[in-house]
Amino acid sequence: MTPEEQQKIKINLQEIAEILYKNTPVDNLQSFESVELSVREHLIETVAPEISVFFNSAGGKGSGRKRTIKSCVGEITLSSKQAQRLGVKKGNRLSPNLEKCCLLLVGNESFANAERDLKMLTGINVPHSTQHRLLERYKLPEPETTEKVEALSIDGGNVRLRTPLGEESVWRNYKAVKVHGQVGAAFFQNNADLVVWVNSQLKSEAITCLGDGHDGVWNLFNQIGTIEQRREVLDWYHLIENLQRVGGSLKRLRRAQNQLWQGSTVEAIAEFVGGYE
Repeated sequence: MTPEEQQKIKINLQEIAEILYKNTPVDNLQSFESVELSVREHLIETVAPEISVFFNSAGGKGSGRKRTIKSCVGEITLSSKQAQRLGVKKGNRLSPNLEKCCLLLVGNESFANAERDLKMLTGINVPHSTQHRLLERYKLPEPETTEKVEALSIDGGNVRLRTPLGEESVWRNYKAVKVHGQVGAAFFQNNADLVVWVNSQLKSEAITCLGDGHDGVWNLFNQIGTIEQRREVLDWYHLIENLQRVGGSLKRLRRAQNQLWQGSTVEAIAEFVGGYE
């Protein structure tokens, strides 16, 4: 950019800023936050559409039906041909980057909260129903391990589903698997797919399966690999938790705990089989 072009931009922007300032309600000029939000609104609604030359030039000459694409820099009008050249899928009303922003939010919170937070972060309003439809048609690639699976953990829990105001909350079960040192995946009320996913990965000759001792977790381990491959291990936290339930003197429990920590399981079991303190 030449110095002359820089000066021209500066003069034009100063004139634009003065016009926008005059057309901003006085109530929106009372604090830094209100001014900041007003400026962003002007940029999105007034300035951004006028610099659509970026998109029109990059998309080249194009014919076909015009459509308006909602983007992170405001609404941009393109022809069908231009949108296709720029990688906007047929029928999409959201830009690729705005779609990513929506997916990032709905992956961590409710659709209603995603609508609210997107508006707060970008100034762009995408209704929660639109974000819901976006997620339903968006196929996320399944994670894949890059090395042989040597150890994994499985755990389960409940997730609360959003219900209409005034109605009782609904809880549903899910299972999550973590391949140690690599990737993880969660499965909502679909244990079969969890087993299929794990068994589709390249596995080592011996697999350490770490769990909390729950029957539901161990039933899944029984379907992974072969019995010769699996080395099923109760995690230390739940091992000690269950050890305390066995009862007996604190002295005996401490001896058993020390033996378990050293891997002396036979000696630890003998503490209770023998019946002595």
